[in-house]
Amino acid sequence: MSKIEFNIRDLKTGEVVCAEFPDLATAQTWLVDRPAFTQVLRLVSSVEPKTEARLREAMRPLDDEERAFMLKAEQAAEAKRTAEIARLQKIKDDTPKDPNRPMTLRWDLTSGLTVSDASDDREITDVARTAVLAWIAERDTWVESRGQRVAAASVSVWPGPIPGGNEADRVPPGGTFVPGSRTPDA
Repeated sequence: MSKIEFNIRDLKTGEVVCAEFPDLATAQTWLVDRPAFTQVLRLVSSVEPKTEARLREAMRPLDDEERAFMLKAEQAAEAKRTAEIARLQKIKDDTPKDPNRPMTLRWDLTSGLTVSDASDDREITDVARTAVLAWIAERDTWVESRGQRVAAASVSVWPGPIPGGNEADRVPPGGTFVPGSRTPDA
């Protein structure tokens, strides 16, 4: 049989290397006596399933000290990830937001016009309200012949100055709407 290779990790340094053994017997002996704080990640060599199972059975399991070390390292890594997420969120929260950036509005027959993004605390401007209601009215004409009307819509709108200054660009493309039945009194 040819050489046997494993990817292994030094638990103390995190370094991952390839451990190579000249034959199955040497690899199996090494697994039985696996050095402390060395984790076998995977078998790299292609072997028969029976051989792989035999190697797994031969491997010394992690002891309590090694498992505790791994748990502590995982907890430290998780704490580091959580801290990094919090740091990035703070940067995002502290970054001044352009008050004239597009806002996403939702409209439906029951609630009327509302801001879709709960973190957007801006008031809906009159110009934005007028533009979205005109957008909805136009779509109403599209479905009116089928006995329908706009029942709900989601639209982005520039609440203040429009880049380029063209009023026709106040509601950028991409808005969506859902038609509903037009009641006889509507």
